[in-house]
Amino acid sequence: MTADPAGEPSEELAAIVEEISGRVRIGEKPSPAEYAARFPQYAERLKSLLPVLTALETTLDAPRLPSGVPDHLGDYRLLRAVGRGGMGTVYE
Repeated sequence: MTADPAGEPSEELAAIVEEISGRVRIGEKPSPAEYAARFPQYAERLKSLLPVLTALETTLDAPRLPSGVPDHLGDYRLLRAVGRGGMGTVYE
């Protein structure tokens, strides 16, 4: 679950992230300014999340991660997206 600015779990922030991901999947380019205006309580978090969400959502059909996208997430190395379903995206 995603945390709100106070560090508590937030259904609202999770819904915002899902909205952004959906928009990117259909080819839109949502801006951090738009989401900062709509959700000022999450402005800083969304400013850092939006480029990552955009990069992750646009890699599904790519054989490799685009240049400039980190290839590690914590202890894990991201190679490519291998599938997408109703609950999320699976990465190799």
